[in-house]
Amino acid sequence: MGAAGRRCAKAELPIERIGRENTAIVDADVFVLPSRYGTFPVTILEAYACAKPVVASNVGGILDLVLHGKTCLLFQAEDAKELSRSIIYVLTHPREADKMRNEAFKLVKEKFFS
Repeated sequence: MGAAGRRCAKAELPIERIGRENTAIVDADVFVLPSRYGTFPVTILEAYACAKPVVASNVGGILDLVLHGKTCLLFQAEDAKELSRSIIYVLTHPREADKMRNEAFKLVKEKFFS
């Protein structure tokens, strides 16, 4: 079903507090999740709430949280070249990164905080 059609429970914390204590996310230019498998990685939601562009492998529950090219860039798990190209793309295309971060923030706010 993917992120666009899934209904989610609402968070009890205000969105302004989600992920803010995690300085690794707050200080990052891009959030990268190079998993070989995953169930429901809350760290992606934290990165979305911090308005960070996300690069993640296309496995498991990650696919339920992201919209490739809209809220995240996906890469084939264990493909280091594709991973590095995705990171470089985000870092060298600020307009596209801004669009992704804005869409991701909007998605997490609507699904979990409204």
